[in-house]
This record gives sequence, structure tokens and C-alpha cells, in this order.
Amino acid sequence: TIRLKKKYDRVMNIGFPVNTNADDFGMYIKDKKGYFTSKRKGSDDIYSFVEFKDLSLDTPYRIIKGNIKLVNNEKIEYFDSIKINFFETKKDSTRLHIVKEDLSFDQRFSSNKYTLKLEPNDDYELVTNTIELGGNYFTTTNQDIILKPGLPINIYSGTVLNGTQNIPMKNLKIIISELDRNVIGSVFTNEKGEYVVKVPANKNYVLETKYECQKPCLPNYVEYLKPTSQRNIQKDINLKEVSVCGLQVNEKNQLLVQTNPILFDVNKFIITEEAKVELNKVIEILKYESSYKLKVNSHTDNQGTDKHNLTLSENRAKATVAYILSQGISSERLSYLFFGESKPLFDCKDKCNALEMAKNRRSEFEIDSND
Repeated sequence: TIRLKKKYDRVMNIGFPVNTNADDFGMYIKDKKGYFTSKRKGSDDIYSFVEFKDLSLDTPYRIIKGNIKLVNNEKIEYFDSIKINFFETKKDSTRLHIVKEDLSFDQRFSSNKYTLKLEPNDDYELVTNTIELGGNYFTTTNQDIILKPGLPINIYSGTVLNGTQNIPMKNLKIIISELDRNVIGSVFTNEKGEYVVKVPANKNYVLETKYECQKPCLPNYVEYLKPTSQRNIQKDINLKEVSVCGLQVNEKNQLLVQTNPILFDVNKFIITEEAKVELNKVIEILKYESSYKLKVNSHTDNQGTDKHNLTLSENRAKATVAYILSQGISSERLSYLFFGESKPLFDCKDKCNALEMAKNRRSEFEIDSND
């Protein structure tokens, strides 16, 4: 014990070289000089010391440590990282006060061990397996954490470059969303233009960049991602400058006008008022940049016969081009192709859901910039 203010206080650990893992006790100190007994050399002996600086009186603590394992001894590399939460349980309340949260365990380290230093004299709850851990001064509890495998994930990562200047695009927003535009994951690229986004595996997604319209003009990237069980997927993106904003580029390096879907009534090809709003965006870009030429690519879903869908896509492409012509764009700058159901974004055949069919019914506005 250490005599403080003429009374004995609690036992304290003052650290090496006084406190060791041997039997150290009976310390006496006066005017910076003192003695203590220790069995560090095999037998009880008396040691003297001089205090050159104030004693560092240890704050009581609680150590929780152990291994992180998977049920049935499955391989830990199934996880990219594991987060452990410890809560202090209040005896007078059912509410939990967070003591340590989001302690990350990274499976890339050489061992599957974790260590936590907590306040003493409290009870804790280990959330991963809800084992209550009582506390007191200077104690160490060994507690293994047993985890059940979670759902498989896709980890999309890559680098985004301004291909014209060959420089990384930093602070560029990357979004992965479901087909109904529900955002599943989003991040900003770092100083090196790098990004990592994690999403549940085996689903349809849309990967997009969100570049605010500014100079230099860069198209936003868009790609429809097919379901896959592959864990790590590399997607590097190279964006080349263009003379006007409001464009997209896809994985096939096609430069497209960025619009909302052009909607037609079922089995019809009349340009609706809603469709005109989107087509006016295309016309505005063509008027702004007179060197651009436009190709309209028309697609349908797989409802109906092949012949019917091919004719329907042809009529919709012709109606689209006719409207653009009526707004003063020269016919020499316009062309169209029609594919019916032959080039779906999602090749789900007779198992397509409503969202997949809606994405397959589309008009693409491909720009030829003569670059």
C-alpha cells in the first residue's frame, strides 16, 4: 500500500521497476527514498530506491481479451472486418451506456486476437454473444468471441481518373443503388482517387459517379452491375473531359445524354408530355454543341413476340428522332438503331421482375463527339 495523507488508501500499481510479476510488497518511502521487498530473484529480498520523479499512480482498469472465432471453426477470412461493442450495464436502469464502440478487428493481421481496456467496478455486456462480465480493480478476463457467418458481400473498389489530364479524381461521390434508386452504399474518393464500397452480394445494382456540373466538364459514369457471388471486384473508372456537361459514359465507353427514362404507353410510340421534358434535355445539348451528332438506340422488354418488339422499337426510335427534328436539329446530325428485345440490360428471360423489365425498356441517346 501507499501511505497518502496519513491514511492507507487502496492498493496501486506503480509500474516497473518496482512492480513486476514477482511477489513485490511492503514498500516504504520518505523524502524521495524508500525500500520494498521482492521475490524477483527467487527469494525474498529488500531493495532500496530513490524517486527521481513523482510516482505514477496507476488508474484502476479492467482488461478484456480473447480470440475471435467462427462457429464450427470456419475460416475467419470470410469477414473483412469485425466490430465489437462493449456496453456498461446499469443496475438501476434497463438502458445501456456505451463504453467502447466500433472496436475494429481486421482479419489481415497475423492473429485473431483482440484486447480492450475498460473502467473497473462495473458490469459489462459483450454484445456479440451477450456474456455478462463482472469487473473490479486490475483484473484480466479472457473471453473468446464466437461469431456466426454473416451474409456474403460484394466489395467494389478502384481508382477514378480524369483521363484527359491523367490525374486522380478526389472527393468524387460513388453511389451503388438498387434498380429502384434506393442507395445501398456511397463513398467519396480519397486523395488518390480510390474508393471502396461494400454491398450485399447476388443482387442487381447501378454504379454511378456524381460529378457536379463544373469546368472542366466530365461525364458521369454509369454501369448496371449483374448479380455475382464474387467478393472483391475491381472497377477502375476513366473519365475524359467533354465540351458540355450533362453527359454519361458507360462501361462500353459510350457517351450518352443523361436523362430520366423515356416513357411510352404500352405498345404505343406516341411521344408523351413527360417524354418531351427528357428529350428537351437532349435537344439543349445538341444546340449548345453544334459538332455533336446523336444516335438514338431503342430497346424493348421481352413481353410479346420478337417480331412485334422489333417493330415497336423501330417505331419508337422514329418517333423520337421526328420530335428532335421538329425542334430545329438537322437530320444530318441524327440517326437511330432499333433492337427490340435482343440487347437487354438484364438477360433474365421469362424470369424478369417489373424493375428489370422497366430497365430493359429504354432509349439511349449516344453522342458522337468526333474526338
